[in-house]
Order: sequence, then C-alpha cells, then structure tokens
Amino acid sequence: MKTKIRTIIGMAALGIIGFTNINATADNKSLVNAEVVIEKEEMLTIESWMLDDENWATKTEVDTLEVEKALEVESWMTNESLWN
Repeated sequence: MKTKIRTIIGMAALGIIGFTNINATADNKSLVNAEVVIEKEEMLTIESWMLDDENWATKTEVDTLEVEKALEVESWMTNESLWN
C-alpha cells in the first residue's frame, strides 16, 4: 500500500512540475520572440584604420633559426642485456 501511495504522489509531483515547465517555457519563448523583433542592429561603418595599408602589410622576418641538438645513440640504448 505504501508503494502505491508513493507512486501516485510521485506521478502527481512530476505532472505538476511538467505543467509548470511547459508554461514557463511558453512564457519565456514569447518574451524571447518579442525581444528579437524589437532588437535592431546598428549599421556597420568603415573606419580609416581599416583602409590603411600599413596596418595590413605584414613582413615576415626570421632572425635566427633555432636548431635542436642532434640526438645521439648511447651505449645503454644498444646494450641487449638491458632490453632482454
């Protein structure tokens, strides 16, 4: 009997929460749609720095190349007794 009552209470709670969420979602959705309709973007303008070639001309300069030290084979690497 306890299980049956708990099940009914659980189903009722889930139903109430479900209806509450549906209404909240519907209300929020209509508010969002109203905001989208009202919102207008400003016109984009071209500024002087956008047309200045000095801002967009890039020069690649490499002063020195970094060279890694060459890897050397050491004696322990070729010692078969260590690897068997």
